Amino acid sequence: MEQSLLYLLAANAGRVVSREEILDTLWGVDYVAESNVVDRQIRNLRARLQDDWRQPRFIATVPGRGYRFLPTFSDSGAAIRTP
Repeated sequence: MEQSLLYLLAANAGRVVSREEILDTLWGVDYVAESNVVDRQIRNLRARLQDDWRQPRFIATVPGRGYRFLPTFSDSGAAIRTP
């Protein structure tokens, strides 16, 4: 599931993907989920990527909207953000 989540976010790099969109895409529109199932999968993926949510390199949280994959990464370990 983490790999599918990463692919979904990376395919939409730079765009906010809502929790609802993640649920519908990965679990299906008929899936009745616990309220934090997406958050738990994001947390597991961040742990696997060693991505700190406070200073994200790969996955940024957009409060009240969802998650955004940061499309650019430098070798120095810091994300390069474009305006």
